[in-house]
Amino acid sequence: MTGLWYCPSYCMRTNEIREFRVDRIVEIIEEKSYTINEYKIPSSIQKYLESLENGTDYHLKISLTEKGVKRCETEFLLAQGLKVFPNRQGIIDMKIRKSTLEWVANYFLSFGNNATIIEPLELKELIRSKIIELHNQYFE
Repeated sequence: MTGLWYCPSYCMRTNEIREFRVDRIVEIIEEKSYTINEYKIPSSIQKYLESLENGTDYHLKISLTEKGVKRCETEFLLAQGLKVFPNRQGIIDMKIRKSTLEWVANYFLSFGNNATIIEPLELKELIRSKIIELHNQYFE
């Protein structure tokens, strides 16, 4: 995704499959052997990827300027829900999984006026809290 490699792995802390950026992995440890059906793990990578495409936790709706459209066209996940209008502005209208919300917030944080979050409210609140956190970090 955007030139970075991610590795889906089962996270023992959250008890779900998470995507980890490969360049940030410091150590991988096997907790213990496990029996089949002990964890909610898809039977194959293909099944996992299909489940990503069928996320239904949040309805993502984001209005984009022409510049925002250009940035989103190259992002695989977002391009799937991107609709571009004749004036080159657009909208992202799609369903996403809960585990994707943090990534979406971080991605759109730098868009400024080139993206307007319409839905979900949780994304608006997450971005707002990140902006406040950044403000406090730099201006305290």
